[in-house]
Amino acid sequence: MNNPEYINIVQPTRPRHDEETGKVILFRTRPKWQRKMIKIHTFATQICAMRLYRAAHRGEVPQQVAISDLHQWVAPDNAFSKVTLGYVVVNSVSYEPRKLVANQSVLKATSSYAFLDPKVRDLKYGLEWMICIFLRRFLDQFNEQSLRINSREMMLEELNELADMSEDQYKNDIETDIAEFQLPTIEWNSNAESNNWFFREEMPPSPIKQSPKPERTPPKDLSGPPKIEKRILKNPDPNRGKDF
Repeated sequence: MNNPEYINIVQPTRPRHDEETGKVILFRTRPKWQRKMIKIHTFATQICAMRLYRAAHRGEVPQQVAISDLHQWVAPDNAFSKVTLGYVVVNSVSYEPRKLVANQSVLKATSSYAFLDPKVRDLKYGLEWMICIFLRRFLDQFNEQSLRINSREMMLEELNELADMSEDQYKNDIETDIAEFQLPTIEWNSNAESNNWFFREEMPPSPIKQSPKPERTPPKDLSGPPKIEKRILKNPDPNRGKDF
């Protein structure tokens, strides 16, 4: 079976390595296999993914953040639950982001998300696989056949517009209308089988850190007269050398 890098043919290609450090950016391009699979056809999941994407794009998501704080920031209207937020986050990155972190303000461990990428690109890029599925179908219903999204470049333009539009424009043009949009339920097992992809992704290897080589010192120069070192006694005998 051929396991494609992206299961969505219009999802933009993103860099897998940080250009400065070379570290792998661990974002997902497909759902994570779970007992209860993510349901991207629901309104709550869709607006959670889009609001989180916009927040990550604006740099509003810290690398380490309390789950309750992040939920309050992206869902002040309680449009979706912390459980929905958890499904979306976990299905965006290829590692376990949930941690118990010591919180100095409340003096106890707090359930948090700890992202590996300092710029939180693992979260942002990982949200794109699910947004591309429902946003493309939502936008295409208003376009003629010749203007529908059919390339990675076209989808990237739509993602950039989604991330950059004002809050009022986003609410009026996207959230209000997408609430009435009906995306068919996706059965992930049959989708993977019919389209030849695995839930497990093959990640590129991280660069091997080269240990610094120890500095070599040249051999000592033994030519010339030998140096006689004078030996100094710590507690010299005052009577030593005297003739009695």
